[in-house]
Amino acid sequence: MKPKSLILLLAGIYLLGLLACRSESEEPATSYDLTEQQRIAIDSICRSFLAKGNTVGFSLGLAHHGQVLFAQGYGLANIEGQKPATENTIYPIASISKFITGITTLRLVEDGRLSLEDKVVDLLEGFPQQQYMEEITVEHLLRHQSGLVDHEDWFDSLYIHEKRVFTT
Repeated sequence: MKPKSLILLLAGIYLLGLLACRSESEEPATSYDLTEQQRIAIDSICRSFLAKGNTVGFSLGLAHHGQVLFAQGYGLANIEGQKPATENTIYPIASISKFITGITTLRLVEDGRLSLEDKVVDLLEGFPQQQYMEEITVEHLLRHQSGLVDHEDWFDSLYIHEKRVFTT
């Protein structure tokens, strides 16, 4: 996906978010849901983006305070198998996840829901219980200093055996 196209897509979604803004005179909403007009506008932007041919498919999810407001797949998740993209498609996004994981983790730390000193074996069910692994902390993972070796074959197998994925 070209950076310019991605920026245009994100800008369009941001502008749609502005449609939901209320004036200060209105009482704040206790819950939020998209109007049909907003859903149609989001869908139109996504279909237009897909039609430009910069990508074969993507999934979009919008959430507010844990409530899913919009989730839909567009185009194909797999070109060879002609598998359509859905709101649950797992994509091999590789290194971009490092940036997202870092920000999300530090927000959890900021909110007091996680500590950089937390041991990974206490957080991930099924994490190997070998002696040196008991010392690996969240901070070690964020700094890429855990001592874990790359297992590209195992990583690739996540997309074959979806039950092995830790998060979706």
